[in-house]
Amino acid sequence: MVETLVLTKNLFFRPLAGLILIVLFFTHRYRPPVVAQTENQRPSLPRKSIDCTRRGSVFAPSIDPSSGKVPVRHRKAKLALGCLCLAMYFTAETGYFPYVSTCWQYMEVRLTASEAAMVMSVLSATYAAGPLITAVVSMRLQVEHILAYHYGFLFLGVGVLYFGRLNRPMIYAGSALLGYGMSAMIAGLTAFSNRHLTLSNRVASLFSFTSGTVSMAIPVLIGQFLETAPIMLLYLAAGFIALSLVLFVLMRLWLACSTSTGSSSNNSQVTVEKC
Repeated sequence: MVETLVLTKNLFFRPLAGLILIVLFFTHRYRPPVVAQTENQRPSLPRKSIDCTRRGSVFAPSIDPSSGKVPVRHRKAKLALGCLCLAMYFTAETGYFPYVSTCWQYMEVRLTASEAAMVMSVLSATYAAGPLITAVVSMRLQVEHILAYHYGFLFLGVGVLYFGRLNRPMIYAGSALLGYGMSAMIAGLTAFSNRHLTLSNRVASLFSFTSGTVSMAIPVLIGQFLETAPIMLLYLAAGFIALSLVLFVLMRLWLACSTSTGSSSNNSQVTVEKC
């Protein structure tokens, strides 16, 4: 009965929320306020740069003309990588949380309901405390470095949970590591894509829609194994996190290969494409 209610929530109510957002996108679309500018306040931008933005396109970058940034080449492909990277990780996180308590009660260790609730509490506590730590760390490290060590915590947490799944203290420790690893990933991946590709409102909506759509895979896959093979939850979470990491590395290497830093005429830094 509990499994049926959980599956109903994930297969019906979650897509329903996405459909409502799609309807609102077309019926009550958000439009940013227009700020009037005088002739002296308008930044000068070459005609060629304006044409490259393709204002009517869904993928048109919302670049501040006064920032001096050149539109990124192959932006659609890089946005697709970023979108899939976020969707893979989002699926792992949103798929793990609803089922972790139930799965630990069916695993070999056979946790009681109160013990499984305690595991969930440890996971949620470190997940909630993580952004506070990341807020301090972000003053020293760039978003790429923050994502790198959070991926490390994710794989460390999954490893501790897998190899220590018969030991209660190891389950608590692994859940704490996993919760902290998850705490900054969605915000970090979004900030990473926005920093290098400048997400517009429409592209951000596409990111959200894709993530919600792909995340429906976990309920479908785990539902048939929830009682017979609950370890599949760890396998699926590790698999989607690994896919996200691969896409993140590919995107980061592509960006590093295709961009370099130069100096503009007014001694400000601009992004110049090499390939």
